[in-house]
This record gives sequence, structure tokens and C-alpha cells, in this order.
Amino acid sequence: KNKGDLFLWNDTCCIDKSTLTEAANSIASMGEWYTNAEFCIVHLSTNYEWLDDLLPGSANGYNSKQPYWAKRGWTLQELCLSRRAYYFNNKWRQLTVNPQASGDECQIIATVSSVPQSEVCRGRRSSAVSAFELLGFASHRQCTIPVDRIYSTMGMLGVKFVTFNAEGPCMALNRLLDHVVSLTRDVSIFNW
Repeated sequence: KNKGDLFLWNDTCCIDKSTLTEAANSIASMGEWYTNAEFCIVHLSTNYEWLDDLLPGSANGYNSKQPYWAKRGWTLQELCLSRRAYYFNNKWRQLTVNPQASGDECQIIATVSSVPQSEVCRGRRSSAVSAFELLGFASHRQCTIPVDRIYSTMGMLGVKFVTFNAEGPCMALNRLLDHVVSLTRDVSIFNW
């Protein structure tokens, strides 16, 4: 509010999933939206007080179980493509790093999400890792709709194509690989 921004976009509210065309266009555009956003607000369904409570073994932390947010397919784009992210708990209290803790926000989020620190909130910067590695980050994440495991990687890989759930994960993966090689010439993706 006090940043002077004029618009707020909320994927849960702003994508009309009952209209297949709008849903397909939105899915294909999400990577651009995150990249072009000034910041991203991430709501974590947790009652933690500090961001570092998310770390394994912390006094209040999850010990060995990753938070659900860190395993979801669609959150990889908000994690990496946003220039800046603000994290909030289930009471909408902003999670910051405990002054008593060691490490910064990016280190903590990288550890919790199993994504290299160079990729956390990289925004428009080119990825420091190959397409093969980006697919590796995504391969352990979960999506409710199987084909979304493929679609949720488009923005990360810098590609965009029309989506339709009826094609299934195998065909979607073929199209994703084709687009990545055609646009980026990064053939490391075939090592995946």
C-alpha cells in the first residue's frame, strides 16, 4: 500500500477457472506476471512467528517435514521469479528473520524449499542453473492436477505455450521440451 503500486493481483481470486480460455492464458502467463511484479506476497498456512522457524531442527520448526508451501509445484515460480517476496503466517503476520538467528531470508527460503540461493527471488535475472537443474527442482513438487507439474515450470524455463489439461502430462512434457530447446538451445534438459 505504501509502495505506491496501483494494482494487486491474486491468483486465487483473479483467475476465472470456469473459463477454460482464461485459465489456459493465465497459466501460460504466470511466469511473466511474477517476473514483472514489484513483489510477491506469500501466505503460508503456518502459525510460526519467525521465518527461520521454517528451518529443520529450529526450536519451533518443522524438524524434518517440509512445509506444504515448499513442496507445491506452482509456488516454485513465486519463489524464483519474484524480485522480492514477503512471507506471512496464517494470522497475516509478516514473517521476518529472528534477530537471534544466523542467516538471511534468502538462505532460509533456499534451505526450506531445496532451491539454490542464487535462484531465490532472482526476478528478471537469467537463471544461474541449466534447464536440467530447473526441472530437477520441479520434479519433487506436488500439484493437484498431474499436467500442472509440467505447466508450472513454463515460467521458470522461459517458455510459454497454450495449455489444455486433456493432453496429459506426457504430451505436455514433450511440448515443454520442444519449446525449451527451440527457444533457449539448452539441450541439458534431455539429461533430466
